[in-house]
Amino acid sequence: MDLKNFALNILRRTIQKIQPDFLLKQKLEELNFYKTVEASSNLFVISLGKAGFTMGISFYDYLKQHHLNNKILKGFICTPYHTKKFDIDGFEIIESSHPYPDKNSLLAGERLFEITQTIPKETTIIVLLSGGASSLIEKPIDTISLEEIQHLTEKLLKSGATIQEINTIRKKLSLIKGGGLAEMLYPRDVYQFLLSDVIGPNAEEYVSSGPMYPDKTSDEKVYQLLEQYSIEWSKKILFPQKNRTSLKSSYTIGNNEIAAQKLKESLIEEGYRAEILRINFTGNLDQYEQIISNDIKNFLEKPKNKHALIWGGEPTIRITGTGIGGRNQELCLRIAFCLKEFSQYKEKILFSSFGTDGIDGPTDSAGGIVFCDSVQKINDLIKNHQEYSNAEDLLRNNDSYTALNLIDGLIKIGPTGTNLNDLSFFVYD
Repeated sequence: MDLKNFALNILRRTIQKIQPDFLLKQKLEELNFYKTVEASSNLFVISLGKAGFTMGISFYDYLKQHHLNNKILKGFICTPYHTKKFDIDGFEIIESSHPYPDKNSLLAGERLFEITQTIPKETTIIVLLSGGASSLIEKPIDTISLEEIQHLTEKLLKSGATIQEINTIRKKLSLIKGGGLAEMLYPRDVYQFLLSDVIGPNAEEYVSSGPMYPDKTSDEKVYQLLEQYSIEWSKKILFPQKNRTSLKSSYTIGNNEIAAQKLKESLIEEGYRAEILRINFTGNLDQYEQIISNDIKNFLEKPKNKHALIWGGEPTIRITGTGIGGRNQELCLRIAFCLKEFSQYKEKILFSSFGTDGIDGPTDSAGGIVFCDSVQKINDLIKNHQEYSNAEDLLRNNDSYTALNLIDGLIKIGPTGTNLNDLSFFVYD
């Protein structure tokens, strides 16, 4: 069997299973949500985030399927540039910027605020939320300018702060984030469907800075975080209170755990027994590599045919070199050194790791695929390189992209339209 093509087919099948439209419709059908719609006088549908357009049209199609699209009083979508595919009857659609907000982000925030003022109190609200809305839609508090938010966002994203820490600060500076949207919509009944790209406790409160969840952090926490990450901020701000919410139910339609389950399904469909060993990992890449290496070594002490191991999460990586790559590519290169100890299984084992959004670091690759002989192949092909003499040199310089590119080990699938963090899998044929 061609193990590389097998791995790519598993990856593509998994990506299809975690598309936002597929996951949303699956959850709506599971809930028989059309009954909730039938009992409502009318709907205001709000879809925000990287999957804003996809989730918006998916919900519209679901209603149309049940002959209920006439229930939509108004629809509003905020989605990244170049993701609007066509107009949707009754929807206002605004494209804006990610990862830094721009003037269209402010326009989207202002329009959403204006529309909510006109929606009758008896209207049922549907919020479809995915990652990325922290920058795509914004209505800053009065004392903060767009330029200040752009500058602060850039500093935060480069600081090494976690997404929870970054969004803790973002919540305080916005009339939409940190429960701001909930305040706007109160007291109308709200149902939220969430595609989560955040890992950790209370993740739903941090996806796109939690517009439907009142912010529980203290004002002092903002200044503590700014000081912790050496970000200069002299302005003293009176942060608004956003305490009211009428959120009736929130459903997470996709997260790293669900993505891992879909990967497991894909492997089982191909006749493999698959085990999920670790999900929602958020530590550093050194720890993650050690966990995976140990799991593989333990399995290979008594290997079983047609068996697969699965891990998931979003590890952090400390870059010390000048090479190019991403955390999935670097993980693959590191695990390749583990696999080379098991050359007796040359035709039987592989390891792959990829970002479910199709993007790994500042590259055109989603991740990589490696085998027992990958390190040897890199060493054979690198001999005439001016800068490197072996695979260890490439790893030392964080140049995993160059290493995997040499052996045709990169996964290039382009943006996938979803984002449920990273997945890794080991296969023993």
